[in-house]
Amino acid sequence: MSKIHENAECNKEICSIKIRLMSIAESEMNLMILNMDNNMKNFFKSSYYLSFKSFKIIISKIKEYVKNISTLSGYKKYINAKEVKNKFEKLINEYNKCIENLQFTRFTLKAVDIEKVEKDLKEVEETLQNITCSDNRNIDVTVQEISIIRNQIAKQQSDVRAQRINPSELKDRLVSLKNHHHRGRKVKKLYNGFEVECKPIDNYKNQESELSILGKLQSKCILRFYGLSSVDSLKVTVIEWTNNKTLKELYNTCIIPWTRKLQIVRDICRGIVFLRRLNIFHHDLRCGNIFVNIIK
Repeated sequence: MSKIHENAECNKEICSIKIRLMSIAESEMNLMILNMDNNMKNFFKSSYYLSFKSFKIIISKIKEYVKNISTLSGYKKYINAKEVKNKFEKLINEYNKCIENLQFTRFTLKAVDIEKVEKDLKEVEETLQNITCSDNRNIDVTVQEISIIRNQIAKQQSDVRAQRINPSELKDRLVSLKNHHHRGRKVKKLYNGFEVECKPIDNYKNQESELSILGKLQSKCILRFYGLSSVDSLKVTVIEWTNNKTLKELYNTCIIPWTRKLQIVRDICRGIVFLRRLNIFHHDLRCGNIFVNIIK
């Protein structure tokens, strides 16, 4: 439970309250063991045994609940914040009933605890509202699509392919850029009216599965991958164009006010939360590799 709380993406206060429940139960169990001789008569009662069985079940329910609400993907198993809160209160009541039958110390839910629960749930709801897909699709649809791709990858199915773009759809802008040590040779073109970066890629077949998933990611805070194509007989990736290069280069070349820095941090966090909602880890979050598409 403590590990879940430590790694919780959201609802840390709710997780903390549930950990207090576990701590109380653990303390009471230790006291009961220390006073085993005095409590032995209770163990011969069938009602006491059944109470222990119920207590074991409610502990499992609480652990499963905390596991779910501590992550955005788990939280989405519930319909809305009201259902999460109702489940929270129901578990508290079931817990109290069990420990009352076992003659343990009863947990008292204070007004401040209710405030913390409501604050947590409000923050999660606001977060989820800010990680919708840029094309206004329900993000759960994207979750399902990525899940299907992962199942295909797991089964080693050969039909996992990234989006292909006909070279004729890439309109010449006749603007070539110098090499950059972190971006390699690239060409700026137009695709469906959008400026895109066409960057050569070696042996893309080894990255086909990752690229097919990348093509499903559509968020205002994440660079869009359009697909694979070819330019001058070279295989290329077609990605959303960024005028300001990486965040590190932006810092080195521009004076950025603190208010704008906070906006950048906010949008980066939203991008990370979007990825986590899809159960995707970035794995390489360094400012030198964050391409800035939030400052045009």
